[in-house]
Amino acid sequence: MILLQLNDISKSFDGEDIFTDVNFEVKTGERIGVVGRNGAGKSTLMKIIAGVENYDSGQISKIKNLTMSYLTQQMTLNSEATVFEEMSKPFEHIKKIENLIYDEYDKGYILNWLVANSNEFDMEPLILTLRPNASYKNFKPSESDTFIYCLNGEVSLQLGNQVYKACKEDVLYFKAKDKHRLYNETDKEVKVLIVATASYL
Repeated sequence: MILLQLNDISKSFDGEDIFTDVNFEVKTGERIGVVGRNGAGKSTLMKIIAGVENYDSGQISKIKNLTMSYLTQQMTLNSEATVFEEMSKPFEHIKKIENLIYDEYDKGYILNWLVANSNEFDMEPLILTLRPNASYKNFKPSESDTFIYCLNGEVSLQLGNQVYKACKEDVLYFKAKDKHRLYNETDKEVKVLIVATASYL
């Protein structure tokens, strides 16, 4: 599939042609490099494709909903930041994702929040992974409503003096008015989706 097509693109500056009649296309899965001497117009061509700079003549065609990104060669840096701090900025979204994971697998479990700061809201969705033969913390009675959907394995819920089990695609729903805990008494890892009206940390 053709994602992007340039037909007879020309660009000049102060009456001098930078390039004329440029034609090429980009298809799905292709990786293309533009090679040329300094001043040949490589950066200008990239700016035109990205929509950052205008061109004099020709036509550019793109498929619907195509998104493009452009990284400028001239970067504005905060002089008060270290090189490491500046180079880390593009990866801040990854750090946020890491902050949503509470990894205590050596203690038997991993908590993965699906929404940042969700424990500040009325509903808290998260995924709980339980190691084989592991147990998660004991909860005191509360007014929380809890919905549990078993993604993998078999999870056990002790609610007061009663024990309930859920296998893959089973659902547990309960009001946490008694002491309760989730545990895995099998030799396989368990993963459940939890939506609760109180923090599960």
